Amino acid sequence: MSLDSMWRVIYTKVKREEMMSRQSIPREYKSLYELLNMEKPGVFLQSGLFHSFDKNDLNNARSLIPWYLHRLVKFPWVFIYRKSSVLRYFELVKPDQWAARALNYVLNGDLGGVVWEINESQMMKLLSLFKTLIIVLLNYNLEMGSEEAAET
Repeated sequence: MSLDSMWRVIYTKVKREEMMSRQSIPREYKSLYELLNMEKPGVFLQSGLFHSFDKNDLNNARSLIPWYLHRLVKFPWVFIYRKSSVLRYFELVKPDQWAARALNYVLNGDLGGVVWEINESQMMKLLSLFKTLIIVLLNYNLEMGSEEAAET
């Protein structure tokens, strides 16, 4: 198999995975207040599937996020995992600035700022608290030079 045909196979497979990943993006976002008052809390994804939230995760969010933000902070939080040659981080991309403000409060105890990027240890902390309230997507970069492609 030639290098060109191998590259096409890899490219096609990654593109298919990317399309499947996009189906995991929520179609809707709901406030913490709304979710706490639902019998079966969750949201619909682009694929049409229903993503259920664990009540323990919602109770953790209730206890960590100030009550006066419960109507403003929406879930799920959607992150994109990115990796450069040295850095690995997670970028908060959805739903909005209130999520970034709540994220700052949960991680740093400060309501005055926003957090849009977190490192691996911060993500592990979040996942231990809100596992079902977080969706992580992968960032594919297929437009690499041959040196970068060899590293990935």
